[in-house]
Amino acid sequence: MTVLIVEDEWIIAEIVEQQLRTAGYDVLGPASNVAAAMKLLDKVKPHFAILDVQLRGERSYAVAGALLALGVPFLFATAYTASVLPEHLASRPQLSKPFATSALLAALSDLQQRTEAEMGSQRGA
Repeated sequence: MTVLIVEDEWIIAEIVEQQLRTAGYDVLGPASNVAAAMKLLDKVKPHFAILDVQLRGERSYAVAGALLALGVPFLFATAYTASVLPEHLASRPQLSKPFATSALLAALSDLQQRTEAEMGSQRGA
């Protein structure tokens, strides 16, 4: 499974990438800004994505919108609270920074289970 990482802090991006690869995920990115993330999405559709909200003066909302349009489940990994998110994104899963590897992997597992449950209920409808 491929996970897109959108994170502007180099050391955090490297740590998250290493954690995901060690857990058996393929990694797309990391992308440090919206333009780089959008270029990656033009080439590859990941299974999941992890987005930092604040990317050196810009917010990752355009990436979130593209992921929604593609049907790619994602979560925000941020120090911000849901109150800074636009209303249509406020209910997205969030992982509070700083986080441990176990919390990251649990959040991805929850996202995967939620996605599988939604797909199952759509098939049954």
